[in-house]
Amino acid sequence: MDTDGCQQLRSLSQSELIDNMEDTDFETLEAEAGKLVMARQELEEKLVRLRGAVGMRSLGVAAALHDLGVICREGGNLLAARQYLQESLDLSQKLLGKGPSAEVAACLHELGLVFREIRHLRMAQRSLEKALQNEGGV
Repeated sequence: MDTDGCQQLRSLSQSELIDNMEDTDFETLEAEAGKLVMARQELEEKLVRLRGAVGMRSLGVAAALHDLGVICREGGNLLAARQYLQESLDLSQKLLGKGPSAEVAACLHELGLVFREIRHLRMAQRSLEKALQNEGGV
């Protein structure tokens, strides 16, 4: 799945779908939710291929983990989202070092959103503040 495809799928969050239910029938809602499921399956397959081809330590693997975390968060699977995003963050930090990077900032931002949704507000605040600090140096 290309980056543009991931960006389009990110706009299909569950809350957005529910917010727009007045304008949407249930068949359309199911179709949009189905796209999230398909995107997750495609990303999981991509991750398996990447890990087989380049091993566990590559920015491609970190990016696939990040995208899976985003899809899971938007699909409401917050536990899986947190796990994928944390793995992506850890790998990105190992590969890129402790200096500022857009990849690390993006992971921290998404983790902050997950923590907010599960009502861990202190962790959400910490993650979002770290994301801003990290991105500020990029």
